[in-house]
Amino acid sequence: LRVPGNWETQGVKVPEYGRDLSELTGHYRRTFQWQEQWQGRDVVLRLDGMQNGFTATINGHEVGSGHSGKTMYQFAITPYLINGRNEISIDLTTHSRYWLFDACDAWSLTGICRSVELFSVPKEASLTDVIFSSKVRQDNSAYIKIHVKVNGGSMVSASLIDERYNHVCDMRGQVQGDSVVMTAHLQHPRLWNAETPNLYRLDVKLCDSEGRCLQSIEEKVGIREVRVEGCKV
Repeated sequence: LRVPGNWETQGVKVPEYGRDLSELTGHYRRTFQWQEQWQGRDVVLRLDGMQNGFTATINGHEVGSGHSGKTMYQFAITPYLINGRNEISIDLTTHSRYWLFDACDAWSLTGICRSVELFSVPKEASLTDVIFSSKVRQDNSAYIKIHVKVNGGSMVSASLIDERYNHVCDMRGQVQGDSVVMTAHLQHPRLWNAETPNLYRLDVKLCDSEGRCLQSIEEKVGIREVRVEGCKV
């Protein structure tokens, strides 16, 4: 099977609707080589979308599981790796713990439907989570907040970059405990909506006390706010 991909469009099963989804399990397996650049670092397995639930193993050791089809999962796998050929296997099931929510009023598209990735981070410090939120005002300006969770490090910087590579804003904050919170006010942001899904690039860097970059990540983010007004329950 192609990965990313789904069973229905690759001829493995017929499409099924809603609660009619059959209880099936697929077994994925492949090998990969130990990389020299992983030496002295922590290796992470990232699964971006597993429809509907899964259990993942490395060299026969279970490293994690999940029960929601569109949720991203990350697992530390360094203790299970060997210097040479390694094997990853994933048992993917249609009837996970929350499968009725994922299959509610929709055609099923089962399988590893998003990317699978291996990457490494420094042992001494790393980014553990980045949460981006925005609040749009009546004049269409916006407040943005970036909440960064870390494991070590001294300083975090963040840049919001538009499609023409202009830096819309640059922020910086000192690590306090295990997190950093940075905020900014944008006077004229390009808002995200269904007709014009404008996206910005968010670059986040974790640095040590000497300013040396330990880890950096890049994500696509949209500025919008969804709210319900005048609703009576």
